[in-house]
Amino acid sequence: MAGCTRQSSRTTDSRRNPPPEAAAPAGSPAVGSGGRWLAAGGIVAFGLLSQGLILWTGWRTNPLARVPLSDANVYWTWAGQIARGRLVDDAPFMSAPLYPYLLGALRAAGGGLAAVYAVQAALHLLTVATLAWVVGRRFGRAAGLLAATVYVLLTEPAYYTGRVLASTVQLLLVVLLWSAMLRAQTHAYWKRWLMVGVLAGLNCLANPPMLLGVVLTCAWAWWQSHGRRGLLHAALTFASAAAVIAPATLHNYVVSREFIPVSAQAGITFAQGNAPGATGTYTPLPNIPPARELQNEAAMRQYRQATGRPPSWTGVNRFFFRQGLEFWRTHPYEALVLLGRKFYWFVSGRIRSDIYIPALEVESGHAGWLRLAPLPTAWVVLPGLVALLALGRRARTYGPELILGIVPLLVVLGFFYTPRYRLPAVPVLAALSAWALVRAVQRSSWRRWGPVIGLALLAAVATGPLNRASGFDRSDGLRGHYWLSAGLAWAQSGRLAEAERAFRLAAELNPSLAQAPAKLCDVLMEQGRVDEALRHARRAAELDPRDASLRALVGHVLVRKGELEGAMEQYRAALAMEPDLPAANLNLGSLLWERGQIDEGLALLRKAYDSAPHDPLVGNALAWCLATTPGLPDSDRALALDIARRAASATASPSVSVLDTLAAALAANGQFAEAVATAERAMALAGSAKDAGRAAEFRARLELYRRGQPYVAQLGSR
Repeated sequence: MAGCTRQSSRTTDSRRNPPPEAAAPAGSPAVGSGGRWLAAGGIVAFGLLSQGLILWTGWRTNPLARVPLSDANVYWTWAGQIARGRLVDDAPFMSAPLYPYLLGALRAAGGGLAAVYAVQAALHLLTVATLAWVVGRRFGRAAGLLAATVYVLLTEPAYYTGRVLASTVQLLLVVLLWSAMLRAQTHAYWKRWLMVGVLAGLNCLANPPMLLGVVLTCAWAWWQSHGRRGLLHAALTFASAAAVIAPATLHNYVVSREFIPVSAQAGITFAQGNAPGATGTYTPLPNIPPARELQNEAAMRQYRQATGRPPSWTGVNRFFFRQGLEFWRTHPYEALVLLGRKFYWFVSGRIRSDIYIPALEVESGHAGWLRLAPLPTAWVVLPGLVALLALGRRARTYGPELILGIVPLLVVLGFFYTPRYRLPAVPVLAALSAWALVRAVQRSSWRRWGPVIGLALLAAVATGPLNRASGFDRSDGLRGHYWLSAGLAWAQSGRLAEAERAFRLAAELNPSLAQAPAKLCDVLMEQGRVDEALRHARRAAELDPRDASLRALVGHVLVRKGELEGAMEQYRAALAMEPDLPAANLNLGSLLWERGQIDEGLALLRKAYDSAPHDPLVGNALAWCLATTPGLPDSDRALALDIARRAASATASPSVSVLDTLAAALAANGQFAEAVATAERAMALAGSAKDAGRAAEFRARLELYRRGQPYVAQLGSR
């Protein structure tokens, strides 16, 4: 009897929620089972070949493939800390944590960048195969094969497999969630709704704006079944999603005592996209650097200066959200125009990006095989949105497509356009474009679908030349930024000649780009060309006189030249513009301390540390001064040891300077045996680096520690 009841329940569910095949349009071209699998295998094989060539040539010739930059560098560094066992950070997550922890597991297993790219290529191919299956079930086999073909030819999904970014994982999770939602729609078992929630939660951990998707998915789950059964399905979906997200929320609460579901970065991002002068893409905020690792410390300094209150994560988040909302309140017309620009960016964007610019990598010869994936994402966005609009009349049936397609659009409209914010919608929009195209070529539906889809596709293609003609999305103004990024990658690889050429080319292509001469200055300093470096540092400061860090850069070069009075003048000018600038406080404090102005010097060093507690240079400098200044209380020496130990544990291989400071701090606290062992490590490391001068200094300090004496700095000599 129980078996009969269960069978009846299945039948009822199937009638109430028609299976995906039933939702497919009548008359869809059929593809035989054998032919379908052969075609799908061919698509995946082509994807494997193209991915292999793209990654192989990129690894050999592309500096940006070898050195993670910006957000990619944040992820890579974070993963390294996780691989060394640092599973809990000392601050809330600033980015979605799933990808860095997956990277950390791979790094812990011994995998490097090449292994990461290989795994991401495999995930990309899994996305292609899963998309073919899902779309085939939903819209017919022909649409499934066409969707997979289009997807494997799209530039952006193929490109991001070769970068340390979460995009490839996000795309796979979107397709898996879509598949789970269709399975639950077909047969509404509680286990299937549980899986929907699990995958929705994983999507949030990979892409925090999907928190909105969780809410919409729960509402759709209730709508599918109605009544108590619908509430049960919605509750199961929400509970399983919350359980998956809970470790991130718990981590954030433990380290901050604040409720932060996934990450604490949204406020700054919202203000960057909604401010006077915003263009619909990333727009820097005054005194907020573009580097992700520096943004939050700068945001907290700005919050403290504006409110006079000690910053909290949620307080800073609300502060910047209010800035964006204030822009909407005081500039409603400009805000509406900006909204339109964001939408146009969403449907037409091809070139502009926030970190990497694939089109310029191809143009420069660094990513030639990317031409195997030639389709711009814009070609599927507008036709996909038109198809999504048509399906909106049957929102209950096509809820999964509406949710997964609309949430990324809302993210772009609310924040700003970047290809990475648009990318999670691409699998659904590519699938809907393929389905609409299949419908359009059918004789039975040509009169209804053919003109509409034809016009949408024509408009999507036409936005490219239209943008080039109007200058809306051209590569001309981005070449300087591209060569700046290439120079940074070469500089970090130690290829200073290539870096110098790239920075000079960036300055030539974009004469107003202040960072080009600034980074050129750094490279010249490493080569000992101090006079030439000073000219470029001054040029950078002239190009952007409001950037306090560039005035500090001039000070750094003057210190190297031995012009200490001029350097201190530059540091004081920088602090007049930005009182909490860590670099200026650090260097001015160090100079004053060395001259014997101990109280003022230590005050500035403490201020630098308060502003940038995670900066190893700042922590190391403060720890050294506290450990070696004569006459300081025991509490300062204990603080020096605490800071020095944290600096040494921050990396798997501490530098010579960090080990030297740790040894001095240990000796200052009477721990001479450990000080001797640490100093011996520093001396050996200095010797292996052929730094004879520093090795002699370490040897002299080591002898003091062996005699049970701390090192005391001789101040007032500069």
